[in-house]
Amino acid sequence: MKKVLLIEDDKFLVRVYAIKLKKEGFETVFLGDGINAEEVTRKEKPDVIILDMVMPNRDGFETLKGLKSDEMTKKVPVIILTSLNSEEDKKTCLDLGAVEFIQKDKLSIMEVVDIIRNYAGA
Repeated sequence: MKKVLLIEDDKFLVRVYAIKLKKEGFETVFLGDGINAEEVTRKEKPDVIILDMVMPNRDGFETLKGLKSDEMTKKVPVIILTSLNSEEDKKTCLDLGAVEFIQKDKLSIMEVVDIIRNYAGA
């Protein structure tokens, strides 16, 4: 079973994705912010990470930098799922190593799951 690490502080969105990802055959691990992202990634070994950018304590930019600078986590594909919509934010995320930048209101949950499936090799 492929594993997804969802780093998201919106509890409603976490519940929605938890239900959908489980139904689609994924095991899912959740974090409410990016503080322990590298540690959890090393421990859980997810096939893909879904990362929000606007979170308390440690935002997505710092979390992405941390994940991509850690030898044990840098190869895990990171998909940005955010409410941010500027081209500058998108460029920054892709330059930092994200594989996709998705605006939360632009794709359906099923479309996001299809992207996750593609990067998780499922």
